[in-house]
Amino acid sequence: MRREFLFLSILVPGPDHPKISLDVFLQPLIYELQMLWEHGTEAYDVSCQQNFNMRAVLMWTISDFPAYGMLSGWTTHGRLSCPYCQDNTDAFQLRNGRKSCWFDCHRRFLPSDHPYRRSRTLFTKSKKVFDAPPPEIDGYTLLEQLRDFGANRTPDCGGNGHEHVYGAGEVHNRHKKSIFWDLPY
Repeated sequence: MRREFLFLSILVPGPDHPKISLDVFLQPLIYELQMLWEHGTEAYDVSCQQNFNMRAVLMWTISDFPAYGMLSGWTTHGRLSCPYCQDNTDAFQLRNGRKSCWFDCHRRFLPSDHPYRRSRTLFTKSKKVFDAPPPEIDGYTLLEQLRDFGANRTPDCGGNGHEHVYGAGEVHNRHKKSIFWDLPY
């Protein structure tokens, strides 16, 4: 495979980032991925010297945390910003300034016999961590959450015109249903 086909970059024109409306720019990509998954395309295998039907799938995206929020529909700021912990977070507000803080919230993901879990001096003063990490959430559970909270897709509500999603910032941090849920896999 040639190098120019290894990465897909999306450059959005204009001085402002698209915020929630990034899905509008992804619609052609999602459409093509759906076609390649359902019908495939004719390709030639040089080693076997024959044609075959090649299908394509989007396996993952690599992005920074703010871009993850735009792609996934999970708000990446506030007390519930961790997509793994969700409402099982140990985040707290700083006394002066009332900023959310996640310092020392993820030691519970370390193995139970890890020395950092027992350390009272390297992290929050005189605190040991014995909690188990929250259970990992699968795709079916996430889809049920999206249905329950009533999150809309960006193309359905017209750009950044999203309404407030029930429970956002209190129980969860979802603000939209990502366009990636339209993919059949």
